[in-house]
Amino acid sequence: MTPDDLRQIVDRLAHGPVVATAGVRHLYLWYGDPDRLEEIVPAPLLQRLDLYELARQLPRTPYAADEARRLLREQIKQELHARATSSDRQVLVVSGCNLLARYNVPLQPFYSFTSDHRVVILVVPRADAEFPPPPRLPDFVRLATTVPFDALSQAVGEKNVIRE
Repeated sequence: MTPDDLRQIVDRLAHGPVVATAGVRHLYLWYGDPDRLEEIVPAPLLQRLDLYELARQLPRTPYAADEARRLLREQIKQELHARATSSDRQVLVVSGCNLLARYNVPLQPFYSFTSDHRVVILVVPRADAEFPPPPRLPDFVRLATTVPFDALSQAVGEKNVIRE
């Protein structure tokens, strides 16, 4: 999918419901500059969700990855439930998505949130995945900068990945 394809979907959404085609829900992955994405989405439709900020609101600090996964998923579900009733049409731009990949948080709450009136766009900034590693890393350190993008692109499906 291209940024122009996404722009067409968002423009149609501004005027009414947009049915997802070919059984694909309106959950997309933006791989590029977050500011360019926000230029595509009209201000009345744009809503933001920062997963780092959401994680700060967890009821307690998790001690294990599975507890972090469960707590994050529950917090996301609660937040999306609150947003589902707040506005008729919306494009939710989600930042901090490396937390989803790091803790293997299922995308099911986002899929449940999407509809012909609501679009979710997960954001992985290209700058976060494409940078030169520091020159002096110890031999036991393996830096895999593209892991969040790889995991999320596989989860949403290649048809729903927008590369800027």
